[in-house]
Amino acid sequence: MVVAAAGFAAQPARADDGAFLLGLQATLFGLVKFAILPQHLHPDELVGGNALIEAGTFVAILVGTLAGGLPAGAVAQLMWDCRRRAAGRGAVT
Repeated sequence: MVVAAAGFAAQPARADDGAFLLGLQATLFGLVKFAILPQHLHPDELVGGNALIEAGTFVAILVGTLAGGLPAGAVAQLMWDCRRRAAGRGAVT
């Protein structure tokens, strides 16, 4: 995430490189969480363990979406309010 943010700040046209690296990380490490289950669970516990891993991943995606979307919405609302106030004073927007 830091690499993607730094790439976007330095050169927005190169931000896709950071997104590629994040996707590569998710591809490589996403499989590890399932590969380790048979080493720690009994065969009759694998289905439940898999379900818990999937549920945790889903909840993490939802929380991350909210954690990123709410501040972005707050900034957008702040910018909207500033533009509306400036327009009310006759400033060029």
